[in-house]
Amino acid sequence: KKEKNTMKALTSNEVNFLVYRYLQESGFGHSSFVFGTESHVHASRVDGSSVPAGSLVTFLQKGIQYLEIEHKIKAGQNMELKYDSPLQLLHPQIPKENLVATTTTSNSSTTATEKKQSRKKKAATLKAEESIEIAERDVTTLTGHIHEVFICAFSPTDPLLVASGSGDSTARIWTLPKGSSGIDHKKVQSIKMKHEKQQTIIPTQQPIQTQQQQQVTETQQQQQQQQQGAETVKEEKMTDSETPTTTTTTTTAAATTTTAAGPVTEEKQQQEQTKIPQEQQQQPAEAAPIQQAQQPQPQPTTTTTTTTEGSQIKQEEVAKQQTTPIVTAEQQQAQQQQQQQQQQQQQQTVPTETTNLPQAAQEEDRHDVTTLDWSHDGEMLATGSFDCVVRIWTKKGKLIKTLKQHKKPIFSLKWNKTGKYLLSGSVDTNAIVWEVETGRVKQVYSHHTKPTLDVDWMNEGQFATCSTDKMIFVNKIGEQNPIKIFQGHEDEVNAIRWSPDGTLLASCSDDQTAKIWSLDSDEPKFSFEEHEKEIYTIKWSPTGPNTKNPQRKLLLATASFDAKIKLWDVETGRCVYTLSGHEDAVYSVAFSPDGKYMASGSFDRRLNIWDVDTGKHVKTYKGKGAIFEVCWNKTGEKVAACFSNSAKNQFNVCVM
Repeated sequence: KKEKNTMKALTSNEVNFLVYRYLQESGFGHSSFVFGTESHVHASRVDGSSVPAGSLVTFLQKGIQYLEIEHKIKAGQNMELKYDSPLQLLHPQIPKENLVATTTTSNSSTTATEKKQSRKKKAATLKAEESIEIAERDVTTLTGHIHEVFICAFSPTDPLLVASGSGDSTARIWTLPKGSSGIDHKKVQSIKMKHEKQQTIIPTQQPIQTQQQQQVTETQQQQQQQQQGAETVKEEKMTDSETPTTTTTTTTAAATTTTAAGPVTEEKQQQEQTKIPQEQQQQPAEAAPIQQAQQPQPQPTTTTTTTTEGSQIKQEEVAKQQTTPIVTAEQQQAQQQQQQQQQQQQQQTVPTETTNLPQAAQEEDRHDVTTLDWSHDGEMLATGSFDCVVRIWTKKGKLIKTLKQHKKPIFSLKWNKTGKYLLSGSVDTNAIVWEVETGRVKQVYSHHTKPTLDVDWMNEGQFATCSTDKMIFVNKIGEQNPIKIFQGHEDEVNAIRWSPDGTLLASCSDDQTAKIWSLDSDEPKFSFEEHEKEIYTIKWSPTGPNTKNPQRKLLLATASFDAKIKLWDVETGRCVYTLSGHEDAVYSVAFSPDGKYMASGSFDRRLNIWDVDTGKHVKTYKGKGAIFEVCWNKTGEKVAACFSNSAKNQFNVCVM
């Protein structure tokens, strides 16, 4: 027998998750945290990514509809209930006493007509939705990254060249084939640029001798030195007896020792040397350094012969460097301790295989590529990462510059239009201007007191920075102090952008507002306050003065965690359109080069394309993970989106 498919009852975990999500979406951060902790929401198996925003409200609305249907069924098949007010969920509704019968033929025909029209309308809606969906056959999926893809950007000069940065410590440059999208991803060539830590060379470990082995080795060395010294003395005596000359011999203290009783023989010398350590052991500890400082330095042994006529002739010069002085017991002990410390340090620096490390330790070695930017001529690509390093690559993937000055991760990078300077902003609160040709620091700006989140050039020598300290600074190369300070946001400033003509600066913040500033005033020209949650990003349209589309009106797009996008007229401060096609936070927006369309990417896994003139939703594509970034190529024929997660550990960039 076939089993009927029936809906299971809601579990308490599911209800708790819906309430938890509702509190989060409504901005009750503290309440959601307390409720989530007490109800153990995070321990449940509910997949939050599959639950759309506003689910709790949707279920409640459907409950109201169910109650209405239930009342009608109880009233009878051909009876219609009328109420004085709309049906509500928590308040009882009393129907009117009169029940209107609808058994006449005319009423029946009217109802049938309405139902037919409703069915046609629904069919047309479904057909329209199917027509705007981008099919998988029209999408080129670029696979290769093994962690989240945070950012992507097309080359400003080559419409088939796109770069991506990922949490797998790599950036990639993809070369797309000509023609429409949807080809096999295996045919797409890419260049992989690794962001690796500099390897340190570990010195080769020398075998460590025991204390007895060291004493034996040192005794052997001393005996060899004494034998060499004795042979030297014998050779000198033989020279004195054979030659009628006077010979002056200078040797090291380790070779011969002269006392009041005359020269010391080899046997006596060995006896004296064995006594020296015992005597020094009986002396106080402070005496050892003094004796060491008083030991004579090794000198070369030189033999000079003088004839009876008084003329001095240099017959033979023997330079024997004695490298090992007499070693005391204290010195031996100090050497042993030093060797043991070196051995311990070397053992600690020997790396183990990463496969044996826990996952947390492997994560620390990652150098997530968090930001990248093409130079305006498309010849170079700059990347910034968690390892605090800025790297400059050619479009062929060759590393040409490594810029090190920041102390913490880098979140923003921008080239100026000439390509002479590169601007970076970091969590270490600093913004740095780099000279690209030399790779040197041009100037460091340390005005912010908290992490610098975004930077943007106004012209060739002036730029703005924003931070979690709620401040915006406008700086000039060569000037130590800011030339302008904008203060007005009540929370972290997430992004800033100069208008195409460089006269207006737009900013957005966690205070749910976007503002437009001018250098002529300390107060914002406009403050847009219609969003219901934090505004994460903003973009100017490529229209208006100083653009390739001067006939079109200049607009500003704001994208928020309230799942909405708004288009603003910057001349009047009026909201032109509110785009409500997403179901979760919108992280990225981008205008097409002609300014007619706009792409948006959201945590609801959807890439949407909008008609800017009408505000209509014209295309959509649903991927396999949240979208962090969207971008257009220079011709406006292709749009790319990078995803946070995917199947089989493949994190993709999709081009359509």
